[in-house]
Amino acid sequence: MPEEKRSDNRKLFVRQAETNWLIEDLREVDVGEFRSYADLSKAAGIPVDGSSCYLQSARRVLQSEDRIIFRVIRGKGLRRCSDEEKVELGRNDIGGLRRKARKVMDRTLCVDSENLSRDDSCMLRSIQSTVRMISHCSRTKEVKALATTISEKEDVRELKMNEMASRLMLSVTNGKKKRQEGSDA
Repeated sequence: MPEEKRSDNRKLFVRQAETNWLIEDLREVDVGEFRSYADLSKAAGIPVDGSSCYLQSARRVLQSEDRIIFRVIRGKGLRRCSDEEKVELGRNDIGGLRRKARKVMDRTLCVDSENLSRDDSCMLRSIQSTVRMISHCSRTKEVKALATTISEKEDVRELKMNEMASRLMLSVTNGKKKRQEGSDA
C-alpha cells in the first residue's frame, strides 16, 4: 500500500489502532468509574500498564478533544475525574510549577553573566524574571488571593483568562510596592 503524503511531501499522521481502541473504550467510562489495566488490555488487544505509550496517547487525545481526564490508580488502572477532581489536580500541579521554577532559577544563578554577550545577558534576565514571576504567582497565598479577587466578580464564568492574568500581575505589582513601602518606613 503506498504511503500517504501531504502536499508538502511529509507523511500524514495516522494514529495507531491500539490507541484508537483505548480511546473508544475510555470514552465509555462514566465520571468516577474505574477501568483496570486488565480491562484496558482486553480492549486494546495488547498488554497495557501505566507506562503504555498507547494509553498515554489515548489519555492525551481524550483530554484535548473531549475534555476527559483520568487519574492514575498506581498499579491498578484509571479512574475518570469529575470537574471537582480536575480542579484538585490543577491545585496539586501548582506546587510542581513552583518547584520547577525554583530549579530553573537555581540553574540560571550559576551563570557568570560577565562572560555573556548582550543578547545572552538579556535572555538570562528574561528567563530569571519569568521564573521569578511563576514562582511568586504559584504561592498558595497568591493563588488564594486571586481566587478571592475572582470570586468578587458577579459571574465568574464571564471572567476572561486575560483579565485574570492582568489581575494576577496587578496583585504581584501591588504586593511588591507594599513590601518596598514597608522597608522604606
